[in-house]
Amino acid sequence: MACLVAALTGCGGGSSGDGGGDPAPDASANGGMPAPGGAPGPIGGGGGSTPVGGTPIDGGAIVPVGGGEPPPENFEATRANLRFKGAARLREDFGRILQLPTDALCKELGLYDCVTEIHQIALGGVEPYKANIFVPFPGVAVGAPLAVERLALSGCGERVRRDRATPDAAVFFGRLPVDAAGALSTIDAPEVDAALTRLFREALLREPTRADLDVVKGLYADVVAEGGPEPARTWATLACTTVLTTTEALLF
Repeated sequence: MACLVAALTGCGGGSSGDGGGDPAPDASANGGMPAPGGAPGPIGGGGGSTPVGGTPIDGGAIVPVGGGEPPPENFEATRANLRFKGAARLREDFGRILQLPTDALCKELGLYDCVTEIHQIALGGVEPYKANIFVPFPGVAVGAPLAVERLALSGCGERVRRDRATPDAAVFFGRLPVDAAGALSTIDAPEVDAALTRLFREALLREPTRADLDVVKGLYADVVAEGGPEPARTWATLACTTVLTTTEALLF
């Protein structure tokens, strides 16, 4: 939960803003032509192969002026501006990922939609007709992490319930190797990796790394240690919730 709170409360805007920072110098004095070993920069500045404070050498490597380590190979966006998805986007995204109707994701008392009627304001929406709130909060509300977790946990629980009820039409968890006691025969079964791989593809639009799979599969030991009934079902719900509440899934 602490990680979720930190992710949400720190995503209001980019670290450098929309207008901060000076543009990088031209790639060379030749109007955007590439420097030796480097990539061309746009004519008139704003890019180029030589970052401020460094000089190119053969092969395009950069040696910082004054010594020190070369800069990392991965570049960072100078105008990064990550934002929390908010009520409407989260509702639609979770419905798409879990292949559920959006009104089936979460219901308060089985009657009221968790997003549109309960957590709309906390998730960055407005309610002009009932609460006279016409402008959303300038930042992420303190209660947003709890609302997000509730929405993900409820939606994942419904997805797992439907997958177990109709394995042939399951989206993620219909083919887990579950014994008569409701436990997984082994967390390292190919069916487990296949379920998690499809979940990552749908939720994050990428392939999971081995570290990703190990972290989510590691939750099973904690579930078993709790001693509750049907540990496979509990783990599947928590694994789904974990992926849906990552920063990758919550920010855009």
